[in-house]
Amino acid sequence: CRFIFRSKIDNPKWLNGLKQHGFAGAKELSKLFDYTMGWSGTSDIIENWMYDDLANRFVLDSDTREWIKDENPYAMMAMLARLQEAMERGFWEPDDDMKEKLKDIYLEFEERIEEITDR
Repeated sequence: CRFIFRSKIDNPKWLNGLKQHGFAGAKELSKLFDYTMGWSGTSDIIENWMYDDLANRFVLDSDTREWIKDENPYAMMAMLARLQEAMERGFWEPDDDMKEKLKDIYLEFEERIEEITDR
């Protein structure tokens, strides 16, 4: 699993490849959060730093967040839901600063979804 994180998540080429596919690329990115949750629930191979890495690279990064906001804000909501579930199930223990940032991003994307559905 460490290899996957090092070769995929830490590799900017992987994310750039997803960005070329717009809506579908953002959906594919959200699946990574599903898989990570699955690995957490069925094994002990996911470590706290891996969730930190997911959050920092794909949720907190402003460029990635803007891309997802434009292409598929529902994908971000799915990613945030998985991170919340990881916290609730004790798979991830982020610091208070991270929790606050995730809450703010949730509210930002909730507002974005309201904008696009209230037309």
